[in-house]
Amino acid sequence: MFDREFTSREAAELAGINPATFRSYFKSGHFRVIGSMERKEAAKDGLAHVYSGNDVMCFAVAKELIDRGVHPRVAFDTAAMKFAYSSDGNREPGGLYDVHNVGYTMLAFDHTSGASKVFSANMEHSLFGALATFNGGAGHATFLLLNKVDRDVQMRLRQMRGEFD
Repeated sequence: MFDREFTSREAAELAGINPATFRSYFKSGHFRVIGSMERKEAAKDGLAHVYSGNDVMCFAVAKELIDRGVHPRVAFDTAAMKFAYSSDGNREPGGLYDVHNVGYTMLAFDHTSGASKVFSANMEHSLFGALATFNGGAGHATFLLLNKVDRDVQMRLRQMRGEFD
């Protein structure tokens, strides 16, 4: 899906975040540059930032959590550590489970405890089952369908490339 790196403005737009808001998340320390030391040093030295596809997916998932009332720093950390830069053998970091063989990719976040996890949901492991078992069913939880987040990012990428209006 991502065959190149993206500027700050492009990454913000692909994630569905206003570029000024995106910059403010970095300035306030809510979002951080993750990756190689070379990228971190470039950011520290004030050089132009470029972001990978995993970064874009991290920002997009964080935005969805922020829109549902999660603090920006917690949203970024959750998106980064549970999805964008981690895998479990059935999906690559920042990638989705195979819908036909494993199921849809979900992220659950418990607003009370801050617990979160990425899991697959299919007919055998339904969302209702996840609701009952996630964190004992206690607290206020948000469930994100990451397939939709990915689809939205892909749509914005096609629009950016001018593939359709």
